[in-house]
Amino acid sequence: MVSTAVVFAGLYSCYRFMPSVHSIFVNNPADTAQVMGQVAADSGRSVASHKEFIGFIVFCIFAAMISLQVFIFGITIIITKGIMKQAGNAAAKLKRLDNAGIFFDLPLYSGLFGTVASFMVISFSRESSLLIAYSTTLIGIVSSVFLHVALLYPAKRKLLSENNN
Repeated sequence: MVSTAVVFAGLYSCYRFMPSVHSIFVNNPADTAQVMGQVAADSGRSVASHKEFIGFIVFCIFAAMISLQVFIFGITIIITKGIMKQAGNAAAKLKRLDNAGIFFDLPLYSGLFGTVASFMVISFSRESSLLIAYSTTLIGIVSSVFLHVALLYPAKRKLLSENNN
């Protein structure tokens, strides 16, 4: 979906051109005495270069999880609207909605996937990895609840009222 690419591009622009966003992902500690001997500042072996690389990986995990949430959100809306527009009685549509219930829980699962992916890089960047782990879980929970409350509940309520008439 185009919206997923737009979200990823927007997040990347924020990461690249906004120092406050960049600093969330790239930790710059005061002590950089982790490198033995003299290393040129622009060397790929410098601490700053290493932290920039790890920060970019953590950012990519975060941006991928947000983009995945947008994609799931769009797919769930398309599937729900498709079920509601299909021909057939309300009881059959209710069964189709129950069958499509996995799509309303996918944000939870993708949020947990983001948490696990963030924990995989925690040894390289503890603070930003924890932030991403917590935020992807929270976004997954909020997205799932929003889909249930704003999309699934009204659709089922409408179908139940049609079924009773």
